[in-house]
Amino acid sequence: GGTMNTARYRMMGGFGNSHSAAVAVGGATPAKANVESYNGTSWSETTDIPTANSDNGCTGTATAGITAGGVYDQPQNNQVYTWNGSAWTEVTDYPTGSARMCAAGTQTACIYRGGQGSPSAPGYRNECYTWNGSAWTEAGDYPQISSNGGIAGSTTAAISGGGYGGSPQDTSNTYDGTSWTATTSLNTGKDEIGYSHQGTQTATIFAAQGPSTTNAEQWNGTSWSEGNNIATGRGSVGSAGTLNSFIIFGGSSPSLSPTTTGVTEEFTQSDF
Repeated sequence: GGTMNTARYRMMGGFGNSHSAAVAVGGATPAKANVESYNGTSWSETTDIPTANSDNGCTGTATAGITAGGVYDQPQNNQVYTWNGSAWTEVTDYPTGSARMCAAGTQTACIYRGGQGSPSAPGYRNECYTWNGSAWTEAGDYPQISSNGGIAGSTTAAISGGGYGGSPQDTSNTYDGTSWTATTSLNTGKDEIGYSHQGTQTATIFAAQGPSTTNAEQWNGTSWSEGNNIATGRGSVGSAGTLNSFIIFGGSSPSLSPTTTGVTEEFTQSDF
């Protein structure tokens, strides 16, 4: 795919219907307000988000997205914005100021997991909240305390795994709308996980991770398997689309440095 106009990393997801309709929100360094949309060939600047942000959890489509929290290396925020394809609307604040949360679902029905405070006081979290389009509700706490995990599915049927709570985690758990249940672990501990949020509880891919690796694993509802890797090693990527049509964009290479990339890669499930 095309190269982004502004190289960036530290994005937690993105908005997208497919690898030809996606939106990149925020990123670093420093925290960015500029937003770019992708049409399958090239990226173009669109309406800035009202507050410059990075490490903000994103999910939804290119015309109906939601983003919450973020910042990471400054005091964390709890602002939440929805996107209609051309403009932003501020909605009910997230219950806690948190960055590096993973999110899955739609603009009006989604689940957010985990997160953390600033680097000087990480405060890794296991709180989970669901959003119904107007209000946040506390969901069952995640079994592990961590940030930077991956999640896929809905508010009533989700799979989540990986994350960072002092080291990369390999645990994964399913959610039934009330509580989490441990399931088969990932083959490799992962954090800063790329594409996951538009998959389902029984089929998703965790691709790219920190620090700047190409590793990818696929979930079939029962177990994780390692197949083909992504072409460009990078961490803290953005991602969007469906399981059979998605993109990974931006990221850091090497991870945890200011070296960023605007490279875009397009995938289908069969690529893995």
